[in-house]
Amino acid sequence: MGIMKGAIVRQPNKSKNSAFKVLTVDGATEALNVIDYVHHEIHEGSHYHYSNFFTLAAKSSASSTAYIHLAVPNTTKWPHITMGVGANLGLIYARMYEGITFASAASYGSVAASPAVINNNRNVTSTNGLIVYTSPTIASLKTQIMAQAIGTTGFKTAAAGTGTREDELLLKQNTRYAIALANQHSAAQTVNLSLNWYEHTHRN
Repeated sequence: MGIMKGAIVRQPNKSKNSAFKVLTVDGATEALNVIDYVHHEIHEGSHYHYSNFFTLAAKSSASSTAYIHLAVPNTTKWPHITMGVGANLGLIYARMYEGITFASAASYGSVAASPAVINNNRNVTSTNGLIVYTSPTIASLKTQIMAQAIGTTGFKTAAAGTGTREDELLLKQNTRYAIALANQHSAAQTVNLSLNWYEHTHRN
């Protein structure tokens, strides 16, 4: 191993273009300069983003809950997903269900558009395998796998809030999921949803 100012030279590791690379270190701390794996997936063009807001009617009204349908394809390139939800006025319940069913494909909802799912590397043309639908008509919600109460609603006061799942959820192959955002406040409010994921095939 040879040592250079601000760099470490290693062998025999090679990059995919078969050229030996210099691993750089920070000049002040001599810490190795690296990026985390999720950041790597962005560079590779395998990282996707969907964000939107939904206006929910007051609690117990017909349109007080918004559903988002996530369809995982039947491939071994599995989505690793994180998510965030924000309420702008008062309490909401955010839940996630696995294995949801539909009466027919006509009930899946509309493929997300305006905004659509985007690739977080805007310089590549790779497209997402995980499909996001809005306004589905779900026959059965099946297994609840996540629940959060976000924001507060009290007798005289209410407060906005945010909730996140920062640990990756590795979605199941050939399975459909629902995210349910239910307003628990006495007035209508807007709820924000943000989904980030990469799609990866296990090496072993």
